[in-house]
Amino acid sequence: MRKQPKQQRANQMIALLLEATALEIAERGLDRLTTNHVAQRAGVSIGSLYQYFANKEMLVDALLMQKTEHMLDG
Repeated sequence: MRKQPKQQRANQMIALLLEATALEIAERGLDRLTTNHVAQRAGVSIGSLYQYFANKEMLVDALLMQKTEHMLDG
């Protein structure tokens, strides 16, 4: 991630972005994933997405890290 969220609403936005990323991958496939589609599905501006993620690869990496942490915790 480009920067770490400091406020709860920023954490919520990141959670929305990661959920939207997962849904977009499920619906469109990894090859057709775009940051614009993720931002639109999450209901945030593309500028807000880019504050935290430089590109779709960073989104996918963060999603994979989140899923791995959940698997290890549970």
